[in-house]
Amino acid sequence: MSNVLETLTNAYTMSTQWFLMLAEDLRDHPLAQPCDGGNHAMWNVGHVAYSDAQLRSMMLGDDNPLAEWKPLFNAGTEPRQDPAAYPEYDQVLQALRDVHA
Repeated sequence: MSNVLETLTNAYTMSTQWFLMLAEDLRDHPLAQPCDGGNHAMWNVGHVAYSDAQLRSMMLGDDNPLAEWKPLFNAGTEPRQDPAAYPEYDQVLQALRDVHA
């Protein structure tokens, strides 16, 4: 069983690190859409941070530390083009790092 847990932990860590490297490259243009109908980096990073925090919250039985981001990043929300609608991009990146840690 420990091998399965270790494998899952390593896969999660590697995928999060890979995702963060890509997301950090988009720091200068976090609201740029990659294609018609595509979600911009701000929404993607915020969605992963919020969703990971929600999953952690469900597993541990505590409050989601990013609960206030639900209207922005929950599944089914629409990305907005107004930068004022979102927290600072670096804050969203840091939230993902914190949740992952």
